[in-house]
Amino acid sequence: IVERAIGLMFSKERKNLLFIFDREDYHPIHSFFVPFSFDAIYLNKDWKVVDLISGIRPFSLYICNKKPAKYLIEITESHDIEVGQYVSCRFRMEDNR
Repeated sequence: IVERAIGLMFSKERKNLLFIFDREDYHPIHSFFVPFSFDAIYLNKDWKVVDLISGIRPFSLYICNKKPAKYLIEITESHDIEVGQYVSCRFRMEDNR
């Protein structure tokens, strides 16, 4: 829960994060203390892009998906992803203890 709440806050390095939610729903985020812009890619349970919010600027108060989503990718790099596309991911697990 703590890692989900922190997300990109206070991060000095630009990295991409995947959030997995318990169910498809609306999942608001903010960009307090995120020192750079990023995009939010919301995916349904089948990994189909249902909402894409581009150019989220630092210190934005409230950002929310317009359609229910099971996954959220916060991406800090350039991409050509569009709503309606399917996404596949390769994961690298990190132990942040």
